[in-house]
Amino acid sequence: MLGQDEVVQPLEGAGASGGEVRLHTARLLLREWRDEDRAPFALMNRDPKVMEHFPGLMDRAASDACVDRLQVLHASRGYTQWVVEVVTSDRGATPFAGFTGQSSMALDNRADASIVRPTLRPRGAPG
Repeated sequence: MLGQDEVVQPLEGAGASGGEVRLHTARLLLREWRDEDRAPFALMNRDPKVMEHFPGLMDRAASDACVDRLQVLHASRGYTQWVVEVVTSDRGATPFAGFTGQSSMALDNRADASIVRPTLRPRGAPG
């Protein structure tokens, strides 16, 4: 939930004009996937605590293939899950904190459902 002083702002030139679509608040940035997201995403996908409610852990090849699919989906649809980047916090910036967003899937013949993906565990969390 946004604080009273925060408003989600799309960056100028984004969207229909073909620019990168990003939303930001004072603390967070939601953005498209970049190649530098692959390593922390793979680390997250190998963490049993993070992935405990998912079918299984992913090795690096499977994780990279997932990023490839997300990038293709974004290019074809104009949306998919977005990377969550912490721009500023008491613990500093985090270029990849997880992802969240819209995903299309068939659920009882309904097309769209919102999916939220767990993020990396906080620094120093037991595990």
